[in-house]
Amino acid sequence: KKLMEKISNQLIKKNGTLISFEYQFQNSSYKMDNAIIGKLALFANNQYYLEFDNSKIIQIYNGDILKTILKEEQEIQLDNIESDSNLLIQNILNNYQSNFDISIINKNKSKKIIQLVPKNRYNEIHNICIQELKLPDCLQMPNQCKIGIKKEDTRLLKECINEKGGYKEDKILKIEITVDNKSLVPEQINQFNKYNGNTSIQINEIIDTNDSILTIDSLLYQDFEISSSSSDSKIILL
Repeated sequence: KKLMEKISNQLIKKNGTLISFEYQFQNSSYKMDNAIIGKLALFANNQYYLEFDNSKIIQIYNGDILKTILKEEQEIQLDNIESDSNLLIQNILNNYQSNFDISIINKNKSKKIIQLVPKNRYNEIHNICIQELKLPDCLQMPNQCKIGIKKEDTRLLKECINEKGGYKEDKILKIEITVDNKSLVPEQINQFNKYNGNTSIQINEIIDTNDSILTIDSLLYQDFEISSSSSDSKIILL
C-alpha cells in the first residue's frame, strides 16, 4: 500500500502528468495485430485528457462534462458522467486502497510486480442480511461503523450474502503493475478478466504537463457537429 501511495502521488499531480503508452488487448478468440498508441494526462482533481489511436479520438474530462472528439466523423460528443472514472490507470491510482487487495508477487534487483485483486463488493443484500441476523445497524452499507463482530457472526453473514446472491460480479480477476525499483515508475500494467481477456498497457514515457491540455480550441473544431446529452453542454464547450 505504501508503494502504491508513492506511485499514485507521483502520477496524479495538481499540474498534471502526461503518460505516453501502447495499448494491446487479446483473449482466447482475438488478438490485436498492432498496439494502439495513446497519451493520458492525469490531474489531482479527477480531470483527465486521453488521446487514442494517433489522435483520431480525444477525450477531455473537466470534472463536469466529458467531451469526446471524433476527428474522422467530425463530431464532438458531450456527456455528463460521474466523478469516478472508468479509466483503468486512473481507477487504480484513485481507488487502490478501497477496491483492491494488494500484494507484491515478484521482485528482483531492478523491478517489482504489484498484484491488485478486486475486493468483493456487496449490493443491498448485505444490509438485508445485517437485519436478518440482528447485527448492529451501523454495520450496514455504505457508511459502516468500524466495530468488530464475532467469527461466527462473520461466517453467518458471508453465508447469507452468498445464498442471496449479494456479491456484485466483477469481471476483473486481477491487475499486475510492473514497477522500476529505483524510480518507482510503472513500466507496464496488465489487467486479466474472467473471459481470458488480457489488457496490456506498456508505459513508454511520463512527463509533466499543465491544464491547458484540457482546453478545446473552438476554431480548430468549428465545423464539427456537436451532440449532447444535456442542453447546457454546448455553452460549457464554447
